[in-house]
Amino acid sequence: MKTKKGYFLIVILLGSLVSPVALGASSKDLKKAATLNDLAVQKLKKGDVDGAEIDLLAALEYSGQNEKLKKNLGAIYFEKGVRAVQKGDFFQAQKNLKSALEIEPENARYSRALANAFSLEADARAKTGQNEEALNLYQKAAQQDPKNISAWSQAAHYAWMTQRIDLARDYLDRAKNLDAADKNVLFLEEKMNKSTPETQMESGASLHFILSAGTGIAEKISSEKLLPELEKIYDEVSYQLNFFPQNKISVVFYPVGEFHDHWKLPGRVNGYYDGKLRIPYTGKGVDFEKIKPMIKHELTHAFVSFMTRRPIPQWMNEGLAQWVEGRQLDVKSKDALVMYQMTKRVPDIDHLDEAFKGQHVLLNNTQMTLAYMKAFSLMEYLIQERGVWSVVEFAQNQTSDLPRAELFKKYFLATPQQIDERWIQWLAQKKSNYVFY
Repeated sequence: MKTKKGYFLIVILLGSLVSPVALGASSKDLKKAATLNDLAVQKLKKGDVDGAEIDLLAALEYSGQNEKLKKNLGAIYFEKGVRAVQKGDFFQAQKNLKSALEIEPENARYSRALANAFSLEADARAKTGQNEEALNLYQKAAQQDPKNISAWSQAAHYAWMTQRIDLARDYLDRAKNLDAADKNVLFLEEKMNKSTPETQMESGASLHFILSAGTGIAEKISSEKLLPELEKIYDEVSYQLNFFPQNKISVVFYPVGEFHDHWKLPGRVNGYYDGKLRIPYTGKGVDFEKIKPMIKHELTHAFVSFMTRRPIPQWMNEGLAQWVEGRQLDVKSKDALVMYQMTKRVPDIDHLDEAFKGQHVLLNNTQMTLAYMKAFSLMEYLIQERGVWSVVEFAQNQTSDLPRAELFKKYFLATPQQIDERWIQWLAQKKSNYVFY
């Protein structure tokens, strides 16, 4: 819900200094100040921000704290702050950007840069499960740039994800006051309105999970039993994907009937991820091994969301989740998939995501089954040919400047169309009764 900002080196060239009388400085001192300023500008052009800062501080002393020189020093602090952000040194970033703002409190660029530094540090804290620290930083980002609707929306979204519902509504209201028709505001408002009251359970938290329950089932939930099992699954998925996030995930359990009715999900859907894991649950006597594949599936969706800010293709997301859960296609299913592919009744890769738009449609079983089968089989093929690391790397690089087609070539050595062609050849070769020329 946030676009990362990039900044470029800015060199401010001073005009003439004010008179010695006004400054209380001698002509000789003003000449030294001007010389030091010129040196600072040259060093800044060469990227030597530390040297430029030293020269400008000295120039300020000689000039009697000339205001134009102060603004140049503010630009130095701004540049140092931006560079520190790029290195992930948020302490130095915030220190320098605050120094820039002390010089020019009304400078909107400096204020936005500091807000960005707070937001990026919040992202980093969130990835290590430091919820309170992350929430505090998201709030600081929004307060630093109060007219930035994305900052308030992001703060609201994270508060909602970590079960701070009241705080989420407060942040969302602030975003709505800026623009009630903003797409992110509407999206989050719909999520929050759809959610039934969710109560965080006492002692319902572990290293990676925040346990919650819908109305009427909290008394059936045993956090002492479930949290260790969830942590085991988290470890299994981490090792399967060779990806080890430390984010905390809210897991909300529902009575089985309420789960499908409330979310208007067809019976074929056994779990749901929308920023939280939503799981139908019958109570303490449930056989955890039976719901384990479903939890692994939905947890994979959570992991994918941690990997990238830009969504990967839906077919890839669903295919990877099925692979992690341990799904297998039997011979009959492979036969059917080859036949449907040959008769063009299964969408190609470029249009496969469209089939998943009917995911919540109750009477859409055949189309949805075929879409899931193809997504899974494609993922099997890609992992066999290139390894699961290629899928993870592809997901993590969705935010790069490369077009998606170029990312396919980089990580899978083929365009989407070529993958489609090679996949069906690969699948057909497993079937002696199908020969392709």
